[in-house]
Amino acid sequence: CLPPQQMFRLTPKKIPISQLSPSIQMHHVRTNQSGVKRVSKGFLYL
Repeated sequence: CLPPQQMFRLTPKKIPISQLSPSIQMHHVRTNQSGVKRVSKGFLYL
Protein backbone atom coordinates (compact mmCIF):
# COMPACT_ATOMS: atom_id res chain seq x y z
CA CYS A 1 0.00 0.00 0.00
CA LEU A 2 1.30 3.44 -0.88
CA PRO A 3 2.02 6.02 1.82
CA PRO A 4 -0.95 8.40 2.20
CA GLN A 5 0.94 11.39 0.78
CA GLN A 6 1.97 9.49 -2.34
CA MET A 7 -1.45 7.87 -2.78
CA PHE A 8 -3.23 11.23 -2.60
CA ARG A 9 -0.76 12.77 -5.04
CA LEU A 10 -1.51 10.04 -7.60
CA THR A 11 -5.30 10.08 -7.23
CA PRO A 12 -7.96 12.63 -8.24
CA LYS A 13 -9.04 15.33 -5.82
CA LYS A 14 -12.24 13.37 -5.19
CA ILE A 15 -11.64 9.80 -4.06
CA PRO A 16 -14.08 7.18 -2.71
CA ILE A 17 -13.86 6.78 1.04
CA SER A 18 -14.31 3.03 0.55
CA GLN A 19 -10.93 2.83 -1.22
CA LEU A 20 -9.12 4.22 1.80
CA SER A 21 -7.94 2.17 4.75
CA PRO A 22 -10.01 2.50 7.95
CA SER A 23 -7.23 4.44 9.71
CA ILE A 24 -7.07 6.96 6.86
CA GLN A 25 -10.86 7.21 6.85
CA MET A 26 -10.89 7.99 10.56
CA HIS A 27 -8.07 10.51 10.16
CA HIS A 28 -10.04 12.44 7.58
CA VAL A 29 -13.27 12.22 9.55
CA ARG A 30 -11.43 13.87 12.45
CA THR A 31 -9.78 16.37 10.11
CA ASN A 32 -13.13 17.15 8.51
CA GLN A 33 -14.53 18.07 11.93
CA SER A 34 -11.94 20.86 12.16
CA GLY A 35 -12.95 22.13 8.73
CA VAL A 36 -9.68 21.36 6.94
CA LYS A 37 -11.04 18.66 4.64
CA ARG A 38 -14.54 17.72 3.51
CA VAL A 39 -16.16 14.30 3.44
CA SER A 40 -19.41 14.09 1.51
CA LYS A 41 -21.59 11.25 0.22
CA GLY A 42 -18.83 8.65 0.61
CA PHE A 43 -16.17 10.73 -1.12
CA LEU A 44 -13.16 12.52 0.30
CA TYR A 45 -12.45 15.95 -1.15
CA LEU A 46 -8.77 16.84 -0.91
